[in-house]
Amino acid sequence: MAPALSTSLPDYERVEVLQLGDTVALPLANTFPIRGDQQGSDSRHALILSRKTLTGPGATELCGLWRKLTFDLHSQAKEQAPDFALRFYRADTLEFETSISFRSSNFSYSPAPGAFSFHGFLSDGDSKALEARLAKIDTPNPKGGD
Repeated sequence: MAPALSTSLPDYERVEVLQLGDTVALPLANTFPIRGDQQGSDSRHALILSRKTLTGPGATELCGLWRKLTFDLHSQAKEQAPDFALRFYRADTLEFETSISFRSSNFSYSPAPGAFSFHGFLSDGDSKALEARLAKIDTPNPKGGD
């Protein structure tokens, strides 16, 4: 796994938080692809229930909570029912996008262009702190905005 995705994740200027809902088989407007460990696998999509863009201290705090996760290849799962998706931006460039499941204790990532996989993390106090912070974010609508 690339170090930038784990404890070395830098602070980003902007982080978009998407709260995800039920999955659908086809991509619809306002969905997020659930990527599996198969190359190019975008067979399921999660409905975006709400989204919020964090900047400044809010984005920095979220990056810090991410770095505190205890990443563990042995706790990864091959399936995911994501609770949230996160998009990390530097200026206007999307640098890292992931879906995260606290039930499965894993997140998706792209080890190479067009390929996707999962990586696990321990369900411990740090993961519960990140989950609680994400759940507290006021995410007013699925269309976007601050």
